[in-house]
Amino acid sequence: MEEIISRDNQYIKLLASLQQPKRRRETGLTIIEGVRATEEALRSGADIEFALIEQMLPDQPRVGQVIDGLRLRGVKVFSAAAPLLARAAATEHSQGVVLAVRYPADAYQKISDSKCDFLLIADGISDPGNLGTIIRTAEATAVDGLILTGNCTDWTSPKVMRAAMGAALRLPIWVADEQDALSLCRRRQVRLFMTAADAKQIYWQEQLIKPHAYILGAEAYGVGDFWHAAADAAIMLPMSQISESLNVAVAAAVLLYQTLQQRYDIEC
Repeated sequence: MEEIISRDNQYIKLLASLQQPKRRRETGLTIIEGVRATEEALRSGADIEFALIEQMLPDQPRVGQVIDGLRLRGVKVFSAAAPLLARAAATEHSQGVVLAVRYPADAYQKISDSKCDFLLIADGISDPGNLGTIIRTAEATAVDGLILTGNCTDWTSPKVMRAAMGAALRLPIWVADEQDALSLCRRRQVRLFMTAADAKQIYWQEQLIKPHAYILGAEAYGVGDFWHAAADAAIMLPMSQISESLNVAVAAAVLLYQTLQQRYDIEC
């Protein structure tokens, strides 16, 4: 394994630059960190450009297996001392493994080519942890695609990737203009359910067998004006009088699994 010893090495500099959204857009690359996340990237068949491993880790059995998996895929694997790896990593908890991965860029086509039977629209979600969790839950519940509108946080960021645990490399995620997203939904006869605290209809009262999409709003402000006007129905998640709001990622999980329950006749 080739060792990197200079902080000015091209691979170190590239990884460090990928902490910036502009560089991710320019290169089409993002950062994946951690042993488990690397295992998920390999399982996903992700397009891995290269990997950086902390010097002292290759002797650990699990890390050794990861390195073997990377090499079998023909991925360039480099070693570096901890300070250099820290310069390249986006978090303090990289576990000594950092990858440069090409993120998927064909989401619109994949969503358009799908049945468009079950979609999720995230409007203005700003917290990376919430968005990553939403992505992970959407994949688990067989959502055809996630559509991001209203200046959502960058889904290619290392924080989102970390929270999504590989799902962001598999689930089609389309960053869309609101009108373009609505046009697709109308064309494919997708019923739009907007979440709203003052809605009269409870989410489990809706018929969820036919094609539909849930619209989830920003953590602080809810669904934006565009989707307020476009939604076919407003639904609410009942809460105790003490609670003012529900975490948006938790709300997503509740709604997505309600669809799953209805469609597969799962007994509660």
